[in-house]
Amino acid sequence: MPTNSSQTKVKGLFGEAQVVAWLKAHDYEILAQNYTSKMGEIDIIAQKGDVVSFVEVKMRLTAYFALSELITPSKQKKIIMTAKRYIALNSNSNHVYQFDVALLEKISHDNFKIEYLPNAFYGSEFY
Repeated sequence: MPTNSSQTKVKGLFGEAQVVAWLKAHDYEILAQNYTSKMGEIDIIAQKGDVVSFVEVKMRLTAYFALSELITPSKQKKIIMTAKRYIALNSNSNHVYQFDVALLEKISHDNFKIEYLPNAFYGSEFY
């Protein structure tokens, strides 16, 4: 029988795959998935034009989303620190960087709605 952590991992991979498909359909190029550093992980790094988005994916089975509950300040800090590492290794001065959130809401058995929130939070050191 699968453990809760393996079920969570499968759910997370499913959600990320849905968001990757959505991003590609909206003309984003996927630069990385599950990018990790010693500071944390970024689910998806995508680019559209000169904007590089660090995307956090959250999937919920209910219709209620409160961003403050989904991405805590400590989680934001980990994402920002990981993004700084990515930028240090892949810097391009022509890029604008932002932190986005993709929320997946279950509508029916196999149907999910994606709500994409660009600039969902800020890393003040990037501005």
